[in-house]
Order: sequence, then C-alpha cells, then structure tokens
Amino acid sequence: MIEFIHPQVERADGESEDWIGRASFSGEEPFFADHFPGYPLVPGVLLFEIIRNTACQVMLKTSGDSIRFQECKRVRFLQPVKPPVELTTRVTPSPKNPLQLKGELLNSANEKVATASLIFGTGNTSE
Repeated sequence: MIEFIHPQVERADGESEDWIGRASFSGEEPFFADHFPGYPLVPGVLLFEIIRNTACQVMLKTSGDSIRFQECKRVRFLQPVKPPVELTTRVTPSPKNPLQLKGELLNSANEKVATASLIFGTGNTSE
C-alpha cells in the first residue's frame, strides 16, 4: 500500500457533511526522479487517486461494502503541485444523490489544485 494515496479520513466537523483526508509528499519518492528531472511535480494520476481513495473510504464508512466506484466526471487539474507538500482532500456527498460525491484537493496554502465528481453504485458491478 502506498500511504500517500490512502489518506486517513475524518469528518470535517459536527455540522458539515464534508469529509477530510490528508496526504503528503516529501519529494524523496522515487517517481520524482523522472517526473520531472530538475522540476519535480506530483503526477496528476496520483492527485486523482488521492481524491478517489478518500471518496472510497467515505463510502465504505457511510454505506458499507456493497458500494463500488463506477465513474469519475469533470476531473480538473488546476495548478501544478511541487513537493514537499501537505495536501487536504475535502469530499462532499451530493444532497440529491448520496452515491455521488464532489472531491477537492487543496495544497498547504488552502488553494484548490484538483477537483473531481465521483459516482458510486450498489451491488456487484462486474460484467
């Protein structure tokens, strides 16, 4: 398991439906040697995986094992992320559909660096 893409998840506060996850990169991770030499950036796929894994943990905590990730929509990378960095994921369930979540990834300065909408389904989704 790669710790930085499996953040610990907790409720934002008592009044909010938001969930918070935290992840960090030191800059010493081996993939930074190639992404990019002399100007390391966190790969976009890892930024998305942090959002997705946070949302999956939220769904497991709130809806149980029968929920499966199905689809992502509107994935946006808003600015480059350079290590070292502490990232915070904020995941919010849709008020209209509890199987749809909005995810935002924030840098240490509390600026959005990535966003995504995630859709989950119930039961066995294998084909």
